Amino acid sequence: QRMEIEADRIGILLLAAAGFHPDHALAVAKKYATIAGGYSVWKQILDTTHPHPRDRLARLSEIKTMEEALELYNEANAMDKVTEKYFSGNPGMSIADENGISKFEK
Repeated sequence: QRMEIEADRIGILLLAAAGFHPDHALAVAKKYATIAGGYSVWKQILDTTHPHPRDRLARLSEIKTMEEALELYNEANAMDKVTEKYFSGNPGMSIADENGISKFEK
């Protein structure tokens, strides 16, 4: 169960670093916790190896995890803005032509 919780934490951090807002991961976790809430199959099969979705949601919602995820998310979005500012609108700096085809593929 500890490894599953750590995998969830790493997953939300990777999503944030890729530019996805961490709140979206929490929304999915909330929905899953609601759906899986009382299933008896959950108890029989997964309870021994996986944390309950409510526990996963609680761990993902921890302030430390969310702060770290938001920091990564903000860095990813800042980098997108820098890239857009300096490379997208400057034809001399772009490696692609106006149709998006790489100059190196021609």
